[in-house]
Amino acid sequence: MDGKSFSIEYLCKEFFDNHTNDGRFNYCWLCRYEKVWKNFFAKHQTLNCGIGGDRSLNVLWRAERMHLPPTLRYVVIHCGTNDIDCLEPDEIAVNIIKIGKVFERRCLKANIIIAGLLPRDKFLTNRRINISKVNINLQNYCHLHNFYFVCEQNWTLNNNNIDESLFYQDYLHLIERGNEKLSRSIINSIYSIKRKSHLNHKTNSYTQATSFKLDNKHFPFFNT
Repeated sequence: MDGKSFSIEYLCKEFFDNHTNDGRFNYCWLCRYEKVWKNFFAKHQTLNCGIGGDRSLNVLWRAERMHLPPTLRYVVIHCGTNDIDCLEPDEIAVNIIKIGKVFERRCLKANIIIAGLLPRDKFLTNRRINISKVNINLQNYCHLHNFYFVCEQNWTLNNNNIDESLFYQDYLHLIERGNEKLSRSIINSIYSIKRKSHLNHKTNSYTQATSFKLDNKHFPFFNT
């Protein structure tokens, strides 16, 4: 890896409330924690396009209309949680893949990264089960479309209760530690893609489809 910065477009739902302590409006959880943004994203020329409350079709609408810089190399799509109570799991997954296809069409050099939905609710609920179904569908669809799927593990404990050291008491929004965990998994996935792309360029013997798999599993699943 050459260590140079790269451009990232980040689209997500909010994982914290949309206001700072002094009342200023923020677009998503990445804005809430300046240290997280600085440590993981700022040096990579990241464009944060997340808007709190967005559903997948809102993100799709904006993806089709927003101005995209020509230097864009990685698009991270992280949405769908706001749809979990009103759409079927497969509908949510299909909408998210449609967003990826828009960026694939509009940004020919960009790598499309789909981040799986995070669990919510303190205990195992039907909503949590549906989130798992969305992620399974996303994983399969990403394989079909040569997208990269990121699904960080260990958000829940062995008894299936949510890890309260990562979430606020609404068991939906992430505290700073949870934000660091999610951000680290996303950046690690980008580094993995970049390393593999560099290796593929040097050897000219791999394709994106084969680089999508690592040890027969969709990557990257990072346990921290």
